[in-house]
Amino acid sequence: MIALVIVALAAVVLLGQRVDVVRETARARDVRTVWTLAAQKMADLELDRAIWIGTGGGSSGDFAELDAAWAGFTWEYQAQRIPVELREIPEPGEKPREIFRLTLAVRGPEFAEPIVLEALFPVAKPPATAAPGTGTPGAPGGPPAEPSPGRNP
Repeated sequence: MIALVIVALAAVVLLGQRVDVVRETARARDVRTVWTLAAQKMADLELDRAIWIGTGGGSSGDFAELDAAWAGFTWEYQAQRIPVELREIPEPGEKPREIFRLTLAVRGPEFAEPIVLEALFPVAKPPATAAPGTGTPGAPGGPPAEPSPGRNP
């Protein structure tokens, strides 16, 4: 009888540990999914030129458009221009330097805290337009590029 109680107790302990392992495996899967979705959303935001025009902006949504299984995973981003303080004194008439700060928060259905990614991007100066025929050599509308010495054109 004592042996049967010991076996039953051991079975209960082992079953409890197995349940914990399955629970932790599911959490690890969700964490990996959140990081993958966050990386994909960050790449999408980097390529979205509408964000980088003006002062920035923000939006939120979920990943249901990618797959219905990910409807519980949500995202929220905020993009803003931030002035950069320089150690040297700017020249008179020089525009203050700025960067874009992009903050992306992705939440999973079982997470108390979101996973937050933050990136800093330089504010690109608009390209200078050159008069036809005076642009960069080899560029469309510019003078033809000089052939390299030792190469046949």
